[in-house]
Formats: sequence, structure tokens, C-alpha cells
Amino acid sequence: MSEAAPGTFQASKVRHKNEGEAGNSSSQPQRSSRDCYASFGQLGPHAESTAHFVQKANNLFDVLNSSRKFKALLTVDSPLLSFLDECVPWMKSWRIINRKGQDCTHSFRFIDGFLINIQSIKGLLLELKEEKFEYLLTRRLCTDPHENLFCILRSGRGFELTPSCEGFAQAFKRVVMN
Repeated sequence: MSEAAPGTFQASKVRHKNEGEAGNSSSQPQRSSRDCYASFGQLGPHAESTAHFVQKANNLFDVLNSSRKFKALLTVDSPLLSFLDECVPWMKSWRIINRKGQDCTHSFRFIDGFLINIQSIKGLLLELKEEKFEYLLTRRLCTDPHENLFCILRSGRGFELTPSCEGFAQAFKRVVMN
């Protein structure tokens, strides 16, 4: 059997040229599904670019959340930092068009939020390097305010996993009043 067409029980050794890079990796099931649908003419003309966009956005989330997917820590020398640098012009080039065909990108503040987050992480990483820190776990930087609230509520009740309605209300009142 050739490497391009493995037998039924033979593992495929074919790899896409960009596999494993933060900005361009795509899982084998995703590629196989796209290839299958494409071979039957079931995908629209923009399917590949949409899949690339979704994969790159997913990788951005993973890098900003210290995902173990890339098996590398965010350091000053990390290729993940250059991936973040690549994401800045990519995100600045986004255009969100409404159903009327009008550009409404300015209404979506999350883009600016991501750009600020990337710049902040890069700046923080450089400052931490000066303080002799070797890497940054960005997962520790991003805590949801709701998560914080519920952590405070649970701690006020002795870390009850399933408080009663009355217990929840009492803890909530205590948080609001303080």
C-alpha cells in the first residue's frame, strides 16, 4: 500500500504541510470530514477558508488559555508568541458584514478586547522575564467574573457544592452587602 492510500488496517502516514503549527493545525477528523464532503461536492466555495478561520480562532483561544494542545509554555522565545503577533494583523483585517451588506465591524468590541489582551500578555511576559520568570500561564489571568462570584458564594457556605435556595440567598445577600 502507498502512504497516500493506506489499507483498511494500516495507519495513515500522510501529514499536511502545516500540521502542528499553532495557526494552521487541523485535526485529522476535521480534515477527513472536509475532504469527504468536498469529494461529493457538498461543500460551498468558502468552506475551506471558513474551516481555516475557525481553526485559527480556536488556536488563538487555546494559546490565550494556556492550553496543553501545543505542548509548549508561553515564553519570550516561544513560537506561540509569534503566533500571537500573526493574529494581530489577521484580526485587524476582519470585516463583519450584516445581512444588508453593511460593514458593522465597529459594533463588535470583542475584536478590540482580543487585541488589547494580546498586547497586554506580550507586555506582561516581557516584564516577567525581567523579574526572572521563565513562562506565563495565561489560564491564570482569565477568570470569569461569574466564576469569582460563585466561588465567593461557595466559600461563604463552607464550599457546599449544592446549597439550598435559602443558603444561596443568604450567601448572596452577604456578598451584596459587603
